[in-house]
Amino acid sequence: MSSFTPKRDRVATIFQPKARWVLGYARRLPSTLQARLVCLFVCLLGLFLAGLSLCARQSESGGDGVRQDLCARGWAPRERYWCEVTYRSDMGADLKAHQKNEVDGDYWSYRLIESVIPGDIVFHYSTREKAFVGASVAGAPMEERPIVWAPHGTVGRAKNVVGQKRPGYWRPLYGYWSASTALALSSLGEPDQIEWLRSWIDARVRTQPLRIPFQLRKDGLRGGQGYLFKMPADFVERWTVLRDLADSLDERAEELSAGVSVNRLFSGDDRAEFRPKDEADYTAVISAAVQRRTRTHERLVRLAGEWLKGRGALVTNTHPKDLEILSPVRVIVEVRAVGRRDPLFAAREAVGQLYEYRYFIGPRHALLAILLDVEPPPALINYMEDHLQVAVLWLTDASLRGGPLAHRLVLNAFATKSSAMLAATSRA
Repeated sequence: MSSFTPKRDRVATIFQPKARWVLGYARRLPSTLQARLVCLFVCLLGLFLAGLSLCARQSESGGDGVRQDLCARGWAPRERYWCEVTYRSDMGADLKAHQKNEVDGDYWSYRLIESVIPGDIVFHYSTREKAFVGASVAGAPMEERPIVWAPHGTVGRAKNVVGQKRPGYWRPLYGYWSASTALALSSLGEPDQIEWLRSWIDARVRTQPLRIPFQLRKDGLRGGQGYLFKMPADFVERWTVLRDLADSLDERAEELSAGVSVNRLFSGDDRAEFRPKDEADYTAVISAAVQRRTRTHERLVRLAGEWLKGRGALVTNTHPKDLEILSPVRVIVEVRAVGRRDPLFAAREAVGQLYEYRYFIGPRHALLAILLDVEPPPALINYMEDHLQVAVLWLTDASLRGGPLAHRLVLNAFATKSSAMLAATSRA
């Protein structure tokens, strides 16, 4: 009758003789060589433990850590797009995922929910249709609540994980907008698209965590394995379906992003230089408040800056100011896209920022002006210019117009300078 030997005893039986042989051989070596072998062993052990520690830190990184890592490794502030990869039929209701994966470990794709802020746009990729079918705007608050949810990706299906109530992350979504024509993953698998994707990935993969919702494999393009991913702004700008979805949610995103607080202030470049920013959405962090700036906003800044420069003005758009005229007259300009709102609300938002910029950043002798994308009613112009002493400008057919104060203090200065430049040119 065979007797049962515990596993640890069997292991000891196998390895103890070998260990005794190694120790006996080491004793016969010269003492100098023994010391070197001990040092080598200690170094290798230290490297092994450091590797384990690094892996643990990487597996635990998520939430704010992931967002800070994304920013630190090159993600521009305009990167505020995300992608939910899901089989759900109720897309646009919320973002939700367990706090731990199936083996009770941290998973960055779940914890990215912590990194989303109100006003961010979330695209929805349907694993049923294998296409990007819509988008929503992220809201608040992000809550930790028990949820019932089972992963339906390849790994989840293989493990036959049963949905059960577990601690999870939850964030509301608003304004779901369905794409008029879904962006099929197969359409992104065309040779020109694959070549562009591969070039984009190769240029960044060594410097930043990509977290994109694609897998570029030898057998073609596949959806990402996970739940929530980053959607790079470059992708949004390249593919019309995504860009149109973002445009459709522009105003809703601006509403939800108002007044979001952060814990740090990003410094800007103080050089007097006009550098139009990308007209894709971006985030401006001002006095510990995040304010969403839209494509319409950036178009206004660009057109106004070009108009002013064409008339000899020295202009800068140094963060956090939207626009600042340095000569022939010093003016701080706050740009506001009215959209479907009452211009009064846009003007009200701008006034507080203008006075804060002049007081806290300066110069305190600068004139103040707002620039709108529509002509405001006469009553608002009178209120802003006569009572608040804030010049009112607006853009019409790519040309600047303004109220009486704006003409007297701002626009006439350019007319005078343009006349002087023309006269100098004629004399030459």
